[in-house]
Amino acid sequence: ITKLMEILSNLTVRLFGIDPNHTEDDVTEDEIIDLVDEAHEQGIIQESEAEMIHNIFEMDDKPVEEIMTHRTEADILWIEDSLDKWKEVMDETNHTRYPICGESIDDVLGIVNSRDFYRFLLSGGKDVHTIMRDVFFIPDTIKADELFSKMQLENEHMGIVMDEYGGFHGIVTQEDLLEEIVGELYSEYDEPEIIEEKDIVKLEENVWKINGS
Repeated sequence: ITKLMEILSNLTVRLFGIDPNHTEDDVTEDEIIDLVDEAHEQGIIQESEAEMIHNIFEMDDKPVEEIMTHRTEADILWIEDSLDKWKEVMDETNHTRYPICGESIDDVLGIVNSRDFYRFLLSGGKDVHTIMRDVFFIPDTIKADELFSKMQLENEHMGIVMDEYGGFHGIVTQEDLLEEIVGELYSEYDEPEIIEEKDIVKLEENVWKINGS
C-alpha cells in the first residue's frame, strides 16, 4: 500500500512539472553565515559563538603568513651558544619550544622543548643534539585550516614557515591557529599588563576586576 501511494504521489507532482527525485542544492557557506548572523540577532546564539563560527570559515582563506610570528620577533637558540645562554633565553621568554639555528637564521637544525632541556640540565647532559627534535617545515602558501588539520594529524605543535626561496620566514604553533578561532589565550607566564586586557581578571582572593561593558 505504501509503495502504491508513493507511485501515485510521484505521478501527481509530475503533473505539476515537479521532479520528485530532485534534491536541494548543498547549503553554501554564505547561507550558513547568514543563518548564524540571524540566530545571533534573535539571541539564539551568543556573540562569542557567532564570532567563532565566522573565524572557522575565514581560516580556509587565511594564509599562514598572516598568523605566524615573523622571524625578526622569534626567540631563537643558536647551536654554538653555551647551555647557560640557552637557559638564560628560556628563563626570560618562557616558551615551550624553540627553533635551533646553525650558521645563519636560515639554517634551522631542529626544535627543542624547554621541558626536555631542563631535564637535560638536571641529568648533567652534554650533547644537546640528543634532545633536538626534527623540524616541521611549512610553505608560506598553505592556508590556516589545512595547516591546522595537518599539524593535528602529524601531532606537530610547532612549524617553521619557509618562504619561496627556502629561507626561514617565521614560526607558527597549534596555539596560534587555535587563537584564530577562539581568540587570545593567556598563560600564567604572560605579563600583567597583557593579562589586564582580559574582560575578567582575578586580582586577589574574592576580588575581581571586570570590564563594565
